Amino acid sequence: MDGVIEFLRDRGCNPRGEVPSGLSIDHVTDVSSDCGEGSIFVALKGLRVDGHTFLADAAKHGAKLALVSEMPSAVPESMTLIQVDDTRRALGPLAQSVAGEPSRSMDVVGVTGTNGKTTSVYLVEAILRAAGRKPGIISTIVNRWNDQEIISEETTPSAAKIAQRFAHMRDDGVDCVAMEVSSHAIEQRRTDGIRFRAMALTNLSQDHLDYHGTMEEYAAVKKSIFVRMREENPDAIAVINVEDEVGKEIASSFDPDHLITYGIRCPEADLLGEAILFRENSMRLMFNFRGRAFDVDTPLLCYFNALNCMTAAGLCLALGIEPEAIDQGCQAVHGVPGRFESVDAPPGIKVIVDYAHTPDALSQVLRNARGFARKRLIAVFGCGGDRDQSKRPLMGKIAAEFADEVIITNDNPRTEDPEQIASEIVAGMSSPDEKKSKRHRVILNRRSAIHFGIQNATDGDVVVIAGKGHEDYQIVGDRRLRFDDREVAREMIRGLTGQAAMVTQKLVVPQGKKKGAKQ
Repeated sequence: MDGVIEFLRDRGCNPRGEVPSGLSIDHVTDVSSDCGEGSIFVALKGLRVDGHTFLADAAKHGAKLALVSEMPSAVPESMTLIQVDDTRRALGPLAQSVAGEPSRSMDVVGVTGTNGKTTSVYLVEAILRAAGRKPGIISTIVNRWNDQEIISEETTPSAAKIAQRFAHMRDDGVDCVAMEVSSHAIEQRRTDGIRFRAMALTNLSQDHLDYHGTMEEYAAVKKSIFVRMREENPDAIAVINVEDEVGKEIASSFDPDHLITYGIRCPEADLLGEAILFRENSMRLMFNFRGRAFDVDTPLLCYFNALNCMTAAGLCLALGIEPEAIDQGCQAVHGVPGRFESVDAPPGIKVIVDYAHTPDALSQVLRNARGFARKRLIAVFGCGGDRDQSKRPLMGKIAAEFADEVIITNDNPRTEDPEQIASEIVAGMSSPDEKKSKRHRVILNRRSAIHFGIQNATDGDVVVIAGKGHEDYQIVGDRRLRFDDREVAREMIRGLTGQAAMVTQKLVVPQGKKKGAKQ
């Protein structure tokens, strides 16, 4: 790339310094060990690590140029430093530029919001494929395109990784990308420089207050991505759930030509959910988009998945996709890992694993699971350590309200005391009704808690295991241990099935013999 200084100046980064003549730049990274000849190393200051301390390592790996926000006392001899006001603000646009602006060669749509991002992205992918497009996705679970599949380490990758991934997708013939956009990513400017065709807001409820501080600040971050989207692409379209109050605020800032609103309880919405027909193993959704009625069938269940289908439909309508493809795509998604995922259980018992780790998500999952319970609803959940403490009693209150039995356990305790986390959850469950207060128990060992919940379920009961969903690990202290709720549930179910088979076998009386007769 030529003209680095001019590019940074045009982006408002106020660069100070000069790039040595003849220096060829073809790679941008914020990871020192990823540097090589032709790399620009961008030093970012994080909560725990300061990239400015890795300049020497970046130089050792071949980087001749680095962007910094503050000048260090010692500069590697082989390295030239360019100082900018904010390296985070510079990284995304620079990485996209060096990668050849891949987001301008593809239709990129984003999904932000507290809940529903992953399922919505999976639905968009299926709809685009049904429409004959070649989609890629960047999600909490996986980054996927064509026959490539990379397990995700975070919901939204770093700005440098996004640019590299987009470039790979473009080079492999991908013509559209659906990606999750987390609040952390927005705050840390990881999506800066991306030209979005459309962005959807699913909802806003309490989460990440350990990071954002207040709901007002959390909402401001979500709003800011729509401002930046318009800065990169004035023709971009906002797809907004106007059942949500923050959604209504964002929608009010867009003109009708660049806005699609949606909702099931909102007659004024552009995309209106007129009715939902719930079946045993599917739903039929009756939509009306600006006077044009169409139906969508989906094997996904529950009200929140009806909204997820609307999110995906709104984004695809923004891209000009026809309703027939929307229907075909929604029919093709039979489930998303760890999202209201059923685990095969003995007849009469239903076991559901879900990623719900916020008050609103837990409420939605338990409300919907209640519809499958002929008898008791049993909830197994915990709250993560080193995260928003204020949501713990709220989740305890919700579990006590909607579940018949509650088993409080570890989630990812990280460096916090698991007993303290559990006590904060229990604090929200207090009830003047003594019987209700006895409906919960604390089993900190998550495996034991899951086993207990399933083992004590009887015909007509539903067991919801919430909090970790697709995750196949548990973080205890600084250790990342192998743990998958679905595997642990199946392990218990196999044991129960085996016991049942043994009992049945013992009761079999050989033909011609009477029970108790000597053999």
